Amino acid sequence: MFLPEFRQLGHSLNQMLERLNNAFSAQKQFTGNAAHELRTPLALMQAQLELFCAEHPDMLPETADFLPAAGADRTAVPDDKNPA
Repeated sequence: MFLPEFRQLGHSLNQMLERLNNAFSAQKQFTGNAAHELRTPLALMQAQLELFCAEHPDMLPETADFLPAAGADRTAVPDDKNPA
């Protein structure tokens, strides 16, 4: 009923869609893994900054203004549940 060319075209399209789906899944998994791996060191650095601020109440005002801003960039990392 179908011409061999259409059967081959359908098969090729199905293979292409399968490869695209696999690539999308791999990219999604990589992004989730990378976000997870980045959050841990950034959280540690944030805690160290907070500890430093608590231990050095006599620091210069410029330093006190800079340190919270340095730790604020952590919010730019997407999490697994709400990727950017």
